[in-house]
Amino acid sequence: MDSSSAHAPVDAKIIADIETVERFTLHWDANAGAYAENLGELRAAARRLLPLTGAVERLRDIADQIACLARNPLYFTETFHGQRLGPDGRLTPLEHADRVHFWPVGLLSTGDRRAIETVYDRILQDRRGPLRIVEVGSATGRGSARIAGEFVRTNCGFLYCIDAWDDPTWHLAFLANMQIFDLESVVVAVRSPSREAARLFDDKSLDAVFLDGSHIYPNVVADIDAYLPKVRENGFLFGHDLHDVPSRFNRAELLTVAGVNNTDVDYVNAQGEVVRENVHPGVILAVHDRFGDDVERFPESTVWAKQVPGYASSHFTRLERIRRLAPGLRPLVGGG
Repeated sequence: MDSSSAHAPVDAKIIADIETVERFTLHWDANAGAYAENLGELRAAARRLLPLTGAVERLRDIADQIACLARNPLYFTETFHGQRLGPDGRLTPLEHADRVHFWPVGLLSTGDRRAIETVYDRILQDRRGPLRIVEVGSATGRGSARIAGEFVRTNCGFLYCIDAWDDPTWHLAFLANMQIFDLESVVVAVRSPSREAARLFDDKSLDAVFLDGSHIYPNVVADIDAYLPKVRENGFLFGHDLHDVPSRFNRAELLTVAGVNNTDVDYVNAQGEVVRENVHPGVILAVHDRFGDDVERFPESTVWAKQVPGYASSHFTRLERIRRLAPGLRPLVGGG
């Protein structure tokens, strides 16, 4: 058994495939110029390795790269190396605005990921059938869309990803990433402005809606107003980029910059100090308008969440839930 394998024997052919993939993952700078001409061989090696990524220790850190190369390498160089492959085979660096959205793990922090996973775990405590989750603002699909997609795949349901995708490159990257993550069967891509897409869903029909689309003030307000009625009782409307509770900010100052995505403003932190921070004014204003400070926030995260009022599912036994849903139903006693 090869020393790099924790659970499976590794023969000479597998080792050769691993070395081929490592040339263009771990040792990119030395081999980037040969990428285009070796792509066919590289893809074949990745396809052979894909079923082994959970068994061979040496593959653990490059499992995402292997999945990308094996299933859809269209944006492999952009995602993992920050470079675009041109028709002539030349590689050019991505602009920063594109680079951050192609990052392998998206724009979410570790704390943001934990917060999103926490909200989805709570949904399971009161699920009412196959899960129906909406995400507004999916970009290239490497952040919250992957978390939600894997959640509904594991727990039976569907994720509706809504984005205008004005840049067709981002749209194609999203579709490629859903294929790479093996989420095509549970993710529905809706290419539409967010408010128009809200009409596709009945009121109280969704388990959760995650808002991370436009961060411009009137657009955030409009998204909250459009999707809050779509969430069922005890479901969640939640979103990204709320730096702190709204009351800590100077609303008058925020209104002067409400038309920009993000900028520096003054605010009073938890220690009572006035500090200058880069924030998203539109998100803060919109959350304040609709909920005040009455939203949940999470450690080391800018995720905010608002649970739609309903009975507190965790506080009721199964019998009590039945009585609430069907008050005229009498429980059976005895064996039959």
